[in-house]
Amino acid sequence: MTCWGSDIGFTEAMIDTIAGKACIDRDAVFVTGFSMGGYYTNNLGCARPDLVRGIAPHSGGAKDMDCATPVPTMVIHGDADGLIVGSCGVAAGEKWARSNGCASTSTPRPIMGGTCQVSDGCPPDAPVETCILAGMAHGWSGGTVGAYAGGAQYEDGARMAWAFFEALL
Repeated sequence: MTCWGSDIGFTEAMIDTIAGKACIDRDAVFVTGFSMGGYYTNNLGCARPDLVRGIAPHSGGAKDMDCATPVPTMVIHGDADGLIVGSCGVAAGEKWARSNGCASTSTPRPIMGGTCQVSDGCPPDAPVETCILAGMAHGWSGGTVGAYAGGAQYEDGARMAWAFFEALL
């Protein structure tokens, strides 16, 4: 069990509780998280791919991942993040690309304020994109309110994640 064990148990219980009260498609559960929630999102996808269809960690990294099952992943991170440095986002994307069986090359896709590197050669059901926002500090891309708003000059992280998830349906 990892240090995330009780958090993963909570997440599983939360999904079960919601499924007991509402009709949900368990094959369409997607997860995103910001900062330490981004770390958690990476770890949840790795440890319990049976719980999630895809992940989009934002401004978080990944530690000691050795994932047995591919998980569709979009990593979003600012390259001027002084709290969780941008290289952590790049490293997380690289880890997912290796874990998912993608090629070591990628194709750039421009976004407002940055670029997404779409990993080449991934399985059709396990794409990996690593989106880096140029000059963005520790914040949610596109956000304009609050201490951790990345700024309107950047592509909206929520919209990017949703578009990535929606393409998996």
